[in-house]
Amino acid sequence: MDVHAIQVDGTAVPFPNSKPATRNPQHPGRKPRAGFTLIELMITLAVAAIFATLAVPSMRGLLLDHRMTTQINGLVTHLSLGRSESIMRNRQVVLCASADQRHCDTAGQWDKGWILFVDKDHDEDRDANERVLRVQRELPPGLMVHYAGFGSSRYVTFKSTGMTGVNGTFTFCDDRGAGHGRAIIISKTGRPRLSRTRSNGQPLQC
Repeated sequence: MDVHAIQVDGTAVPFPNSKPATRNPQHPGRKPRAGFTLIELMITLAVAAIFATLAVPSMRGLLLDHRMTTQINGLVTHLSLGRSESIMRNRQVVLCASADQRHCDTAGQWDKGWILFVDKDHDEDRDANERVLRVQRELPPGLMVHYAGFGSSRYVTFKSTGMTGVNGTFTFCDDRGAGHGRAIIISKTGRPRLSRTRSNGQPLQC
């Protein structure tokens, strides 16, 4: 006897809608997956482009700040070393601008580099027999530094006591202008300190 039929007066009568339900033969037991529409994809790409545009200037600023900080720290290290070496050796030590890293530069172009040396004859210029303690080569392109001090803008002299006897200021700048500049201010005692302004509190000038 047909399991999907009953006997009525000896005749098999099928149940209505007795055929078992069938599932989707292509994806049995799986719901259709939703995807991105073209409009949603375009919106996502537009938002990503906006964030990328905002991030580029910020990243450039961080890189320029890091570059300037690296050079400032290097000069502070050389100034501190000049002071300590002058005391330890009981001799005059000079830090001067130098384009060739052998002689002092009469033009005072500090961004071309500088040297720290023992100035035996006290003439603020390096002779062949005077020992070089440290050398700084030309700074990266776009980074500028100038020095303003009483007596000279091309050298800093540490007496045997470690003192300079005068105040001076190194100013670092790049293409962003004075608003992003930094300064190293040297006191008469020969100690350097960092600043965002000139020694009188006025804004830096690049």
